[in-house]
Amino acid sequence: MSVEMRNVRGHVEVYDLFGQFLFSADTVSEAWAELREEEDWLSQQEQYAS
Repeated sequence: MSVEMRNVRGHVEVYDLFGQFLFSADTVSEAWAELREEEDWLSQQEQYAS
């Protein structure tokens, strides 16, 4: 997943390629961990749909 991370007032905001806000995190590391969790969840959903 391609995203943009912006440092805003001491936290990280994550946006998709269209500039739509996805979520915020305390650190860049936390934001990447959240993205990995989302990708894992989406992968599981695709498996169940098959």
